[in-house]
Amino acid sequence: PTSTNSVSSVSSNFRYAGRVQPLFVELLDKDADTAAIHNQLIPHTSKRTRTPSGSLLAYPKSEAARTTLLNPSFSSSFRCRPTQGATRRSGTDAATRGGDKRSNLFVVVRGVDRKYDNDRLSELFGRTSTRMYSATAKEVTGSIRVRCHSEEDKKALIKQGFSFNFRTHRVDDYRQDGPRQCFRCQEFGHLARDCTGPQKCKNCAGDHLHTDCKATMEEAQMCGNCQGSHPSTFKGCPAYREAKEKKDQEHLTYAQKTAKSPPVMESVRLATVLSEAIFASLKPSIQGLEREAIYTAVAGTVSAVYRTRVTASQMLSLGNSISVIC
Repeated sequence: PTSTNSVSSVSSNFRYAGRVQPLFVELLDKDADTAAIHNQLIPHTSKRTRTPSGSLLAYPKSEAARTTLLNPSFSSSFRCRPTQGATRRSGTDAATRGGDKRSNLFVVVRGVDRKYDNDRLSELFGRTSTRMYSATAKEVTGSIRVRCHSEEDKKALIKQGFSFNFRTHRVDDYRQDGPRQCFRCQEFGHLARDCTGPQKCKNCAGDHLHTDCKATMEEAQMCGNCQGSHPSTFKGCPAYREAKEKKDQEHLTYAQKTAKSPPVMESVRLATVLSEAIFASLKPSIQGLEREAIYTAVAGTVSAVYRTRVTASQMLSLGNSISVIC
């Protein structure tokens, strides 16, 4: 029994849900002999596989073999490292990984008086605070994005609310559905920790941090991405919309990407039926209602939804016959 428990406890360090977690094998020398690498891995691994991207995965035979493979001095031509899935599931301490860079420590405090600027808010809240901007209204809002000290601090704020100016303000989790944006160079697709581009202020595109910017919301601003007169974080920015469309496209399922548009005539018939139904229902109550105006409006909607081209002129030939049905 003692031996079995010992083996079980050791195996739990590198087995999750009954599956041995592999190690990534990274080449230190691109000209290294791959056959020699496989021969060096064979005594310590149960199998070795290639991912679709070409990476080599090695499955350790035991915890001792895993420790040996992870030792930096094991080989001069390659090194092994844990996969991300193994790191997440094993609950590795964030301190040993240099901090959990993916953690979201932000919350949104609602209904805060708009007279306070970011510096004053950060001072009063005791946490880095940034007033949120409405792309629709084109002005600052009463919502404040606040960076919490820890996960415990975040949970407490969401549960208890935030007391400020003799009121308790509602606190929500901060979720950003848009594309990743670097707050160093202001471009999209990466974060500041991975940035290699020139530094740009989000308010004026100058070579300084936005916290050091002298521009105010009332002064002329310039976006570092499109040179428009707005902050680079403005969600109405053409560069932001383009990045969001790209992100949405990347997250489409295979079925969505490969879905074919319906035949043009099928779309024309649908648009015509809808137009005639609308025309028949509105005609008694609206004087001077023109069929062509409805055709044009519905044609544009059907074209956008079904990703096809439908025009009012295509629908006219079907209109007379369908109008009898409607």
